[in-house]
Amino acid sequence: DAELVSGNYFEVLGVGAALGRVLSPADGITPGANPVAVLSHEHWKTRYAANPGVLGQTIRLNGHPFEIIGVAQQGFRGIEAGYLPAIFAPVTMKAQITPAYDGLNDPRTWFLHVFGRLQPGFLDLTLGLVLGDPGFCMSLAASSRASAGRLPRRHSSLTSGHCSKTT
Repeated sequence: DAELVSGNYFEVLGVGAALGRVLSPADGITPGANPVAVLSHEHWKTRYAANPGVLGQTIRLNGHPFEIIGVAQQGFRGIEAGYLPAIFAPVTMKAQITPAYDGLNDPRTWFLHVFGRLQPGFLDLTLGLVLGDPGFCMSLAASSRASAGRLPRRHSSLTSGHCSKTT
């Protein structure tokens, strides 16, 4: 199974390469331009006997050649529980992998999952909001402010689902 991912997928997740390199933002810019692939560590061990000579080899995905540029770090299992992709390829290669339906330029496309990384302290602040505890929210905002210097000076009430600034 191959998973189509953005060029910054590994970077956002903080995942490096056990061998070679992972995809980079440059790999995900131009549709059809970068037929490269990163193997999962597990696939590399089971299918290629952990052979470091796999770099530069060509594999075929739906009949199209892709160059193996790297192996993901050991222990990385993707972002979907219960699903371990064997191969990661740039989403900009979708037309080559699924020629019957490209979908990259179709606003009705539902195959993409969007995720991101939260700033430090954001989750703690959000938990305070969800729990409806303004005091918790206030103390977390103060600690976040001390470390980041970006939040308002004082927070004491919860309105419209946000900590609100009081003067």
